[in-house]
Parts: sequence; C-alpha cells; structure tokens
Amino acid sequence: MNPRERDELEPQRIPVVVVCGATGVGKTTMINTLFGRKVGEVGRITRGTVKDARHVWEAQGEHIHVIDLPGLGDSEDLDNEFKEIYRRYAPTADGFILVTTPPRPAHRGTLDTVKTLLDSGVEPGKIIFALNRLSLLDRETNGTRESITINGFEGPTLPWEHELIEEQRKQFLKDLARGLKRDDLSLERVIPFDAFTGWNLPLLLHRLVDILPYATASETEEMVDQSLDDMRASISSRLRAQREAAEAELARKSRELEQQQLKRTQLMVDLLKEEIDNLKDEIDNTKEELRRFKSELREVKSMQPRTTGESAASSSAWTNSPRTPSEDKRTTAAKWDSSRTDAPSAHRTGENQGRTEKDGRKNDREVSRRLPPDSTPPSSRGNDTREKLAQLEQDIQRKQEEKRRLEKKIDSLGETEKEAISQIEESRVAIKKGILARVKEKLKRIWPTVGASLTASAIAQGGRRLLAWLRDQSTF
Repeated sequence: MNPRERDELEPQRIPVVVVCGATGVGKTTMINTLFGRKVGEVGRITRGTVKDARHVWEAQGEHIHVIDLPGLGDSEDLDNEFKEIYRRYAPTADGFILVTTPPRPAHRGTLDTVKTLLDSGVEPGKIIFALNRLSLLDRETNGTRESITINGFEGPTLPWEHELIEEQRKQFLKDLARGLKRDDLSLERVIPFDAFTGWNLPLLLHRLVDILPYATASETEEMVDQSLDDMRASISSRLRAQREAAEAELARKSRELEQQQLKRTQLMVDLLKEEIDNLKDEIDNTKEELRRFKSELREVKSMQPRTTGESAASSSAWTNSPRTPSEDKRTTAAKWDSSRTDAPSAHRTGENQGRTEKDGRKNDREVSRRLPPDSTPPSSRGNDTREKLAQLEQDIQRKQEEKRRLEKKIDSLGETEKEAISQIEESRVAIKKGILARVKEKLKRIWPTVGASLTASAIAQGGRRLLAWLRDQSTF
C-alpha cells in the first residue's frame, strides 16, 4: 500500500450526531429509545445562557456522541445565543436530526433552525426531519373529530391515518421549500415516528446511518447493533409489561365474572323458590274455592225438597175445593192466565237473584285467588328477583365482553412483539447492507479484490480491526 492509498483509508472514529428542536417535542425520549441508552432524563433539561450552557448536554456513549441542542423561535435574545452554539457544532457534526410536531411542523422556529444550519455550512443532505407526536393530527368525519392512534410499535393501522401522515410530510416539505426558497430538500429525509412507542424508529436510524460518513463506518456498525439490540429489549420489555398487566386484569375480570355467575345461580334458585311458593298459594286458593263450591252445592240441594212439598200442597188444596163446572172452567182459565202472566216474572226474579249470587260468589273466588292468605299477590313476589336477575345478566354480558377484549389484547400484544422483532431484524440487515456497500466502494479504490470479497460478517466480526490491519499491511 502506497502512502496515498493508505491516506485514503481514513481512520475510523466515533460519529457525532446533533439532535435539535424546541423543548417538549420529544427529543430526549427519542434519543433514549433510538440509541438504546438512557442518555438524558426526559423533562430535566433547563435553558440558560451560553456561558451556563445547561440547556446543552452531551451524552458520550460507547459508540456515538449525541448532542442535544434547543430549537429556535422562543425569543430573539435566546435565538442569538443558540445560533452561536449551532455555528460551533455545525462543522464537526456528522448528521443532524431536527425533531418537530404537528399540526404545522415547519413553523418559524423550525425554519430559523434549518436556515441557521445551512448558513453554518451544513449540507441539506445531512439533515433528517423527524415528525413526532402524530396523534395530534385529526380529521372531521360527520361532524366528529377523529385523531390518529399510534398502536404501539405497529403504529397507525387505518388507511386514512397513513394518508393523513403522508399529507403532513408533503406539506412540511412544501413549507420548508417555500420558507427557505430551496428545492434541494428530499421527502425521503422527512420521517414520521413516535418517540414513546418506538414506531418507525428503525427507519429513522436507517436514514441516519445513510448520511454518516465512511470514516464512522466501523463505529456505526457497532452502534447499529447496540442500538437495535437495546431497542428490541426495550420494546419487548414494554410489551411484556403491558401483556402482564393485561393478564392480571383478565384474571381479575375472570374472578369477578365467576362471582357474578354464582350470584346469578343463587338468584335463579331464589326465583324458583318464589315460583314454588306462588304455585302453593294458587293450589291453596283452588282448594278453598272448591270447598266453597261444595258448600254452595249442598245448600242448593237442601232447598229442593222444601220447594217441591209446598207445590204439592198447593196443588192438592186447589184440586179438592168444591166448584161448579162453569166456575171450574172460569177458575181454571183465570188461574191458567195468571200462571202464564206471573210465572215468567217469578222465573226472572229467581234467575236474577241466582245470577247475582253467582256473580258474587265468582267475585269472591277471584278476590280469593288474587289475594292469598298473606295478602301478597304471588306475581309481585318474584318481580324484585327478576329485576335483579336481569341487571345481573347485563353485568355478566358486559364482563364477558371485557374478558374477550382483554384476551384479544393479550394476543395482539404477542403478535406486536413478534412483528416488532421482525422489523428490527429486517432493519438491521438493511442498514448493514448500506454500511457494507459504502465500505466496499471505498476499498475498491485501493484493492478491488478486497472490496469485492468483503462480507457483512467480516465487518460484524471486527470492522475496526480489519481496517487497522489493512492499513498496516506493507504488501497491500
């Protein structure tokens, strides 16, 4: 290897990434999740002057330096101080991530931040725009506002949510181009994500690795492994915690459901006992009615002989009285007429009297049937129990639905964990392929055979040592 070729093989160094954006947009949460280490405490950053510099902190991990800078746009005095900090870090930083939030992320502070970076010599291709907290986006449907839902690592799932996010990306880039009067900004660098759940963070890491220089390839490869491993562990831990909480809730709901079902069984037994008591009362009433009927029947039978005897005596007296033939004829005719006239009246009187007595007895029987000895209508005894049973049935149905919902949630959390691990591993392969491609391209200038035969496993097994060995080979 001649001196010129050895110089082309740059020494590997730790990458430096600047994360900027206004306070409260989720920068620290993103850093902690993206780089796999707790490099900053969320909400503990305080702003001060440039001398104090408490608003600027640097987390120096094993594989990457991360510098968190405040965004612009709060006040003119603070902006002047922060611009000095930007100018100090701009020449040495390898990449920039600008975090912002909806509804219109490209506001004046974002525009001033990007303009300051560009004026400080930062290339547009080194800036990644990260759109966080997309759940703030919403739409109106039939007079109702609907917000985007971030379903854990899976992210938004509905088509309209993805369409709204894509519109937001394009609108953001359009606002940037109009505000900065530039047309060299790429939509590929505008990444929607969620700092808390980790949704789309592998893609954000992929875009970051794409803009890092070759001189950080070895460290970047190690950083990617560490970041994705920690991201995988963090997401799995969070999902397991959610699943355990859901399983505990499911166990509690199952116990409550068992208690409600036992209570329902007891109420059904109570209702059955009340129905049996009602049947007993009806049987007693029927027996009482039968007893009264028999008593009335005996009274009727006891009256029949007396009535027959009186009729016979009257007939005998009328037959034995002395009369002339003509008188007999007139008397007979008169009696016949009288009997024809009076008989219906007497019959009707007896019939009405009998109907009245019968109706009275019937009413008595109805009252007796409706009012058992304890004077409590049988049907009303089970009403309270039936109402309680109906209410309990509704509670049981509601708890059964909650139980089914929790079971689905537990299943979905398991599937989400599998999907998250799959996405992380796919991102690992894709990112390493990109790193490998850059290393191959660089080495081809020096020795085409090495550049063509270098594999991802060679980098994974010691990229830094490999490059150091290549620099030291006199025969290379």
